[in-house]
Amino acid sequence: MRIIHIISLLTSFLHFTSNLYTHDIAVNKKYTRVNRQNENSKILGDTIYTELFATICEGDTFYFNGNPLTEEGEYTASFITSNGLDSIVTLFLEVNIILEPILTGSLCKGDTFWLYGYPITEPGPYTIFIDTFPCGILIDVDVQYFNVDTSVTIIGNSLQSNEPATFVQWYDCITGLPIPGAIGRIFTPTISGTYKARFTSLDGCDAFTGCRTIIISAIGSPADPVQWQIFPNPVHDLLEIRFDREMNQNFDVEIIDIIGRIQMKQNFSGDSPVQRMDMKILLPGTYLIHLTDINGHSSSKLFSKI
Repeated sequence: MRIIHIISLLTSFLHFTSNLYTHDIAVNKKYTRVNRQNENSKILGDTIYTELFATICEGDTFYFNGNPLTEEGEYTASFITSNGLDSIVTLFLEVNIILEPILTGSLCKGDTFWLYGYPITEPGPYTIFIDTFPCGILIDVDVQYFNVDTSVTIIGNSLQSNEPATFVQWYDCITGLPIPGAIGRIFTPTISGTYKARFTSLDGCDAFTGCRTIIISAIGSPADPVQWQIFPNPVHDLLEIRFDREMNQNFDVEIIDIIGRIQMKQNFSGDSPVQRMDMKILLPGTYLIHLTDINGHSSSKLFSKI
């Protein structure tokens, strides 16, 4: 699950706002709180002068001398005390707004993200009120799914999971079981079948690709296939392609990296059972060697460059 940037943004936001509003007198929709320490009084002659400081939230009402107040400002009222003294009260009213941050984030399919006790499992806009600070926080959250590519490309006799991933395990679609040793974005089955991959994307999402059926083919006609091997594997500089006999026809060789880019391409005459390719220009990594004859028959194998 990846919605961490929402958490970090919100955490920074809450830490910042927690130092913004520290009022001792507050009135909001749920409660009234008056701290008499913020009431300053003094007597001059026969008159008592009182200063009262209060804070309300935007949209709330503060009643002063029977009058409903909703706007920030300074208000004055006169009274007569029980012992006959004049009393002039000045109210300094402050109105705080409800904080309304807008956050965006992404979610993996099947995951649940809890935002202040509210579960988010699907994409969409959400509005969540957090009853905290003087007036609370009204958060607008826009959540989307991470874009995950579950497609598979067939390259010769090999399958390639197209989503960049930190881990890929291939499965047999018929049995539903993982194939031992079939790890990595490119998988070359040894037998015909239907296969899929389970992967963990770079965003941390776990997903399955769709199933793809592959029929193992060889170089040459299906009635008289030519078997071939590569040596050495892993290779450092010179890679040999060894056939069980002469092909007697031209064929193309492509060297493809793990994300499907052609790194090398070369044509051979097929008049020798052993052909050689110089691999010095390749960076270390895993590659696919893909052979195609003039009739379109193809075959592929994986190898490592060191």
